Amino acid sequence: MIGTLLQIALGGALGAISRYLLTTGISTVMGKQFPYGTLFVNVFGSLLMGFIIALMIDNLTLSERYTPLIITGFLGGFTTFSAFSSDFWQLSSNGKLDMALVYALVSVVLAVLALYLGMFLARIWLH
Repeated sequence: MIGTLLQIALGGALGAISRYLLTTGISTVMGKQFPYGTLFVNVFGSLLMGFIIALMIDNLTLSERYTPLIITGFLGGFTTFSAFSSDFWQLSSNGKLDMALVYALVSVVLAVLALYLGMFLARIWLH
């Protein structure tokens, strides 16, 4: 149990740091008018999730050993529903409800498509 918690803590810390660096870098390049950084990490995290899930389905030993570190820890710390919700609120409360709705729709659709794409790419890679 302690080992599992340490894996989650390590993965979560690395994921959160990675998210911070990416969202900060993307906001610097793209600007802060739209939450491009949060959109990117959530979509990219979903792509990674799909890829890793497909790998783990084919290797249950890998799944049991690294799920706490990679899935729960790293990707849990990397992706962020709370920042997505906060971004939506900020856009809508600043009179940009149309942009907030587009952000929500694009975030959900791209994240789900990215998950499936990740699974597809892993299956190609495995075979």
